[in-house]
Amino acid sequence: MKLTFLKRIKKSGKRIIFDIDDATYLLSHDNTDDIARMSDVVICGNQMLKEHYESLGCTCVFLPTVENTCKYEKYWNDTYENKIIGWIGSASSIHNLEKFVEPINIITKRHPEISFRIICNDDQGYIKRMNNTELIIWDKEKYISDLSKISIGIMPLEDTEFNRGKCGFKLIQYLNMRKPVIGSAVGVNRTIIEGNGVIAETTKEWVDAIEKLFYDKKFYDTCVKHIDGVFFETYHFNKISKQLINILNGGDKEC
Repeated sequence: MKLTFLKRIKKSGKRIIFDIDDATYLLSHDNTDDIARMSDVVICGNQMLKEHYESLGCTCVFLPTVENTCKYEKYWNDTYENKIIGWIGSASSIHNLEKFVEPINIITKRHPEISFRIICNDDQGYIKRMNNTELIIWDKEKYISDLSKISIGIMPLEDTEFNRGKCGFKLIQYLNMRKPVIGSAVGVNRTIIEGNGVIAETTKEWVDAIEKLFYDKKFYDTCVKHIDGVFFETYHFNKISKQLINILNGGDKEC
């Protein structure tokens, strides 16, 4: 973003609200620190980002990154019997699936009824390396419908500083669909996953987590119940949107 444009806005007396949900300040040629310093409020999607921008002297508010829950509701259905694992994301983050290659090949050999769907614009060669895996091209008109077919969603992450700055948006999307999740304990993942699924790191933990969710219906249903209660109490769009409106109206404190 051109800083001269922001200077013009600042000079006019208008408030500048800056929303950030990735640790882009770690990238070269990034100017988000300068943008943040010129902003009246910086909305941060996790505590790591909040701490960084507060260290620059910015007024910061923590607000989870969410998507409109209401768009998902008409697609809610019980897909436990489908035994479909899903991952959604962009080609820029698909390299995190490297952690899932061995687990999916082990689990599909043991349970050939299980399949894996990658919802992305490019599979980067992963479907050739993973059994029972197909690519669903991401489409803004149907990605929610595509997500409604999965039984569980996954978010494997390499433990890097950049990934620790992520805000768990994939998890939010799966949970919006009322699907239990499995993910790496990186960044906010652990907080989001707690009660809604299983944390997994090693290949064995990933395989065990899939088997636990797919072949223990009572545990699966317990996760769904937790999503309906605890998860939506914190991450439902209607709740977060009210907090956002409060910030836009000049209330710079978290509700």
